[in-house]
Amino acid sequence: MVGTPDREYEDTKRYAQELSGKALTRPSEVSSFWLRRALEFIFSHPLRWGRLLWTKLILSLKYLEVNETYSYVFFRQESAILRTLPISFGVLCPVGLLGVFISRKNHRILPLATFASRYLISILLEFVTGRYRMPLVLPFVIA
Repeated sequence: MVGTPDREYEDTKRYAQELSGKALTRPSEVSSFWLRRALEFIFSHPLRWGRLLWTKLILSLKYLEVNETYSYVFFRQESAILRTLPISFGVLCPVGLLGVFISRKNHRILPLATFASRYLISILLEFVTGRYRMPLVLPFVIA
């Protein structure tokens, strides 16, 4: 079935083969194809890429979950534990960012802020989905 987690690699491989017009037999060939496509876009359309990064930053920090194959909203409806959580990422993120800002002169917060900012950059370069934001929760809670 197309669009399911167990088919993601096969789907991206099939699409890369269709676009390239050749058989890509190794995972490294598929990865190289998509890397070349991404770099072509970045260098051909730097302003569009900048706007895309800005949009992804907003999506990374906003209240709503960006669903991939699995939806946090669905699992929250199905899980008593998730339903009892007092706050969501939409509340935690701005409060955490405020905590980082207020604590910016505290050197103990530096490793957390460094981790959070570098991790956020890695999300922006790849995929913005709810599940990839989860490692940001700990620094925001501690801040």
